[in-house]
Amino acid sequence: MKFVCDVMLGKLAKYLRLLGLDAVYLKNSAQLKDISGSKESWVFVTRRTNATGAPASIVVRSELARRQVTELKPILRPLIDPSQVLNRCIECNVPLEDVERGEVEHRVPEFVFHHYKRFRKCASCNRIYWEGSHARHMTGLLKELLD
Repeated sequence: MKFVCDVMLGKLAKYLRLLGLDAVYLKNSAQLKDISGSKESWVFVTRRTNATGAPASIVVRSELARRQVTELKPILRPLIDPSQVLNRCIECNVPLEDVERGEVEHRVPEFVFHHYKRFRKCASCNRIYWEGSHARHMTGLLKELLD
């Protein structure tokens, strides 16, 4: 299932991506028409209380991304695969690829290169990822969602 987050939910889209879920971020409502024609199963997530025109819409109330994720807990819980957590680019929504350590040495801080063995890369934007402190933060959120 794909989540489509409106312009007010950019941080939520990033959280969903960190959880391994396919989350599109719309910068304007006209983009919703492009997705409407898709054959994929998707849900439009918004903070707008007025009619969105999207057949499958969820309105979240909180202004804080972590609380928004908690609001979506009943929907997210069955969709989360722990092996897919931290497996998407938070900017591009593209699945990450493993990359050789030597290939990233010049692209990450020296401390990071020497303290982490596994690196991943986004094929779209070429961002480099490693399991830093954000991984511990996501583990806590994951436990909260799956308990």
